[in-house]
Amino acid sequence: MKKLLDQIFKKQIKFDKKIHRSFYVIVFFVAIFLFAPSAFGDFSCFITTQSDCSMGIVNVTLLRMSGSTNAHAELPVVATRVYDDNVVCCSGIFTGLGNSCSGNNAIFARMSGDTNAHVEENTEKGENYKSNACLSSKAGDIITVGYQSTNCNGYDTTLFSMSNTPTNSMVGIPTAYTNKVCASVFSASLTLEISSATVALGAITASTTGSGSHTAQIATNATGGFLLTYNGPTLTATGGTIPAYGSQVGSSAGTAGFGINMKNNTSPDIGAELVQNSGICSAPVADYGTADKFSYVASTTTSLTNQTTPADCTYTVSYVANVSPVTPSGSYSAPITYIASGTF
Repeated sequence: MKKLLDQIFKKQIKFDKKIHRSFYVIVFFVAIFLFAPSAFGDFSCFITTQSDCSMGIVNVTLLRMSGSTNAHAELPVVATRVYDDNVVCCSGIFTGLGNSCSGNNAIFARMSGDTNAHVEENTEKGENYKSNACLSSKAGDIITVGYQSTNCNGYDTTLFSMSNTPTNSMVGIPTAYTNKVCASVFSASLTLEISSATVALGAITASTTGSGSHTAQIATNATGGFLLTYNGPTLTATGGTIPAYGSQVGSSAGTAGFGINMKNNTSPDIGAELVQNSGICSAPVADYGTADKFSYVASTTTSLTNQTTPADCTYTVSYVANVSPVTPSGSYSAPITYIASGTF
């Protein structure tokens, strides 16, 4: 499942115009990533009054009960006064937590009505249980509901307890009965940070190479890791272009070309190896994972690395640009979009 939340970081790489035949180049970086950080704590639920639950900025009422034990159930959209003093109130997820039965949700109880209701487990199909009580969260979050005897070990929290299972049950606070209704919300997060606003590459001539680097730190708790790709044209100015290298090639002053890699290079002396901040990070793909070899595929979404487990990784992206004796002078630019997508 892949959904994108836009976050934009604009970076510039500049070649200083220091001599008559020189090239001023700007590369803009646009970073787009899926699932901004969302969880500020563990998902948890507690029994309180409706007024107290409503006071919390991110609190959500999942179920209302007519008492602490031997009680009937009511959906949150109903406002019967007797149900105000025992509500299942949940928090712990910064955005998206709700009680909707549409979108990303899980049914935790089927009810015999919107109010004054008995409940049954979500696996039951009682003909008279047509109202659903749901826990919802934003796209990408993983919601799990279960029913256990005695405790909710293995889950984030206990919602309430049931007098009978699997159907025709009264409800109560978590300690009222041994039959527990349990739930967890795994809140997905993905961050992408590019290190510098401007990287100076110096002047380019037919005998010098322009080069520079920045870091891209990507962290996710996504069970399937992340995919990092880029897309953008090659360097272009009025009246000329610096051709993309395409597949791997070594940087050579005097031979026009533009490329990137994610290694510690000696020719030119730029870049750094992958840093594993936590977890086991995947190496760059072959075309961008060989020292002193550079590649760039213009205007095509191209993979840089494919991480398959949760991790926090810092990659150094290095750039080289060369011109030939006949490359037109000018101000060259290339807007490049980096996309980090979490895999769940």
